[in-house]
Amino acid sequence: MTKQQELKARELIATIKNEGLRKAVLEDFEESLKGLMLYDDSIASVITRIAKKLEKTDYKDRLIAEKAELDERIQKLSDFINSEKFKEIVKDFKERYDMRRQLLAMWGYSTALKSRIERF
Repeated sequence: MTKQQELKARELIATIKNEGLRKAVLEDFEESLKGLMLYDDSIASVITRIAKKLEKTDYKDRLIAEKAELDERIQKLSDFINSEKFKEIVKDFKERYDMRRQLLAMWGYSTALKSRIERF
């Protein structure tokens, strides 16, 4: 998922939350499930799957937001490490080394979040 797609997804999710549509849709599905005649299991299973996906939206939203925040921190740390100020401010070699290790760990974490998001 590109950054532009993530931004569009977050905007859409914010709109849905702000308008209360998500809750209304879930309530509508729950009412439909209660009144549904279960002679056709395929219809019930489709509705159940859709309802479960909507319930997972909050979880996925949190992952997307967490990844976006992490990617912003990665960019800031990377910019700092690659700047002249880094060498001026951080004199200790071990501190520089640890900051680079931190950046690598953050990249790994971001990659793991990306992988989890893509599986939804």
